[in-house]
Parts: sequence; C-alpha cells; structure tokens
Amino acid sequence: MLYIYDCYNQIFFYSDLSSKVKICSYYSTYSTYISHGVPVRVFLSLGIDVFTLSIMDEKKSMAQNYRVYHLKKLSMDDHFHCRKHWEYISSFKLLENQKKLQEKGYDNFKNRFEGINDLSYMKKNQYGSKHSIPFNGRFDGVVFLHDFFDSPHIFRDMVFEDFYEWTVFTIQFSIKNKLNIGFKPHPNQVDGSRKVVNKLKLKYPKINWIDENISNKSIFYSGIKYGVSVYGTVLTELAYHKIIPICCGDNPSSSYNFIFEAKNIAQYKFFLKNYKSLNLPSEIDLDMQLGEYYYMNYIHLEKEKHYFR
Repeated sequence: MLYIYDCYNQIFFYSDLSSKVKICSYYSTYSTYISHGVPVRVFLSLGIDVFTLSIMDEKKSMAQNYRVYHLKKLSMDDHFHCRKHWEYISSFKLLENQKKLQEKGYDNFKNRFEGINDLSYMKKNQYGSKHSIPFNGRFDGVVFLHDFFDSPHIFRDMVFEDFYEWTVFTIQFSIKNKLNIGFKPHPNQVDGSRKVVNKLKLKYPKINWIDENISNKSIFYSGIKYGVSVYGTVLTELAYHKIIPICCGDNPSSSYNFIFEAKNIAQYKFFLKNYKSLNLPSEIDLDMQLGEYYYMNYIHLEKEKHYFR
C-alpha cells in the first residue's frame, strides 16, 4: 500500500507542478523504478518532451574508463530507456558488409567466454579463469534468478508481474512436475534481494539451490540441457553454448529465433515440461544470429544521434 500511495503522491505532485511552471522538456537517467517512471509518464501524457539516457558502450583509454551515453527521446508508445531492440534485424539489413559485422560480433561475444568481461555492471566475472567453488550438480536445467529489485519492467512486457511471482511460480511448478532443475541466485544481487532468496530457501528447502558464487561457465559445462530466465543476458550465453534458452519476457534478443520466449503462462509451462522438443537453429545460422545480435546490442552506434560522456 505504501508504494501505491507513493505513486499517487508523485502523480499529483508532477501534475500540479506542470500546471504552475512551464516545462519545455524533462530529462531523466531512467524510465523504470517509481522515482523515474512516474514523472516520465506524467510529463509524456501532458505532451512534454521527455528524454532519458541509455548506456551505449564502455570505452577504455590509457587514462580512464568511461561510458558513452545515448540521449533518447521517449514517447507514449516507447517510454523505455533501453534501445529499440525490436528493430535490430530491420536496422541490420540496412548496413553494408553484413557478414563481416556478424563475424565481428561473434568474435567479440566469444571473448566474453575466454575471460574478457564486457559487462561493466557485473561485479563478478562469470567466465574468468578462476573458479574457487566446484560445481557437481547433475541437473537437466538451471533457473537463473534475477535481482528481485532490479527493474523487472525495463523492457516492453513480461508474463509475470515481477521477479518474485515468476520465481515462486517456477519453484512450485518444478516441485509439482518433479523437474530436475537447480535455482541459482543472481551473483550481482543487492542485499535486499539476497534476503528474499534466504526466505525462499527456508520456505522451499528441498529445492536444488546453487551457490551464487559458482560461475555460469561451470554450470554450462556440467551438461545442462536448458536454462531459464525472464530476460537476462544469460539467454544469449546459453544459446552460444548450444543450450536451450527459455524466457518469459521481452528482451534484447527477442527478435531472433535462438531463444524460446513464452508469451503466456501456458506456453511457459509447455517449454519447461517439453524442453527436449525445442531445437536451436543450425550451428552456422545460430552463430551468425548471435554475431548479429551482439553487434547490434553492444557495438553498433546509430547514426544521426547525439552522444556525450
């Protein structure tokens, strides 16, 4: 109730503010979370120009590391601060030397699994050479949990209302159907999320809980056949390792056919129970799709955009 009360208070505040002060444009670092999302949507509904930042790339020089940002203008149809990943395929078709770009993207993606951390937000390198905790699990699949407080609605849609509802549903479904799967908490989660996980461990002690410090590399090489996430980057990493990726939310790789994105609960259940019937594209097609995805999501900088650092 407190969060609902907070939302309404902010709606009234920003609506009243715009009636008293002429606001030509509004700039925000995000469009998710209550503190960012509410004013963004209020001002958009009032016809005010709204801009937000999207992290586009991380640059490294001899002197410093810095990020390049993209200033994105939002609309009522696109009020997400993430890039327009649903246009990746159509945008890529307009580029020259497509095969070379796909190969460049694939080679860069490959470097991640050789220990080069290209995900600046990750505190722990999941593919580094040091793995202090051995993994001896023998699971058909692994559910890669999210940080429960990390912007569940950053993308366009998802089957469940939030990560907690998704996690509980998946746990209960796995128990009911005796699925041989493990659950791994997110290695980057905040303390509040870790407390939620600890409560779930107490409530569901018979679940196969995987230590969050065990690397994904160890899990991938353990012989799992599929992995599950709502929208995490682990989906493309699973596909790279020829492991079936199952998800239930819009994500940057949604336009490609190397993931299995459930559009409703019934389909999500089907994917979990029938993972053996799911097939990835041929190896060559898969590699080229992964390369194209990586290039568009991490390398390509759209022309005629304003960037600053």
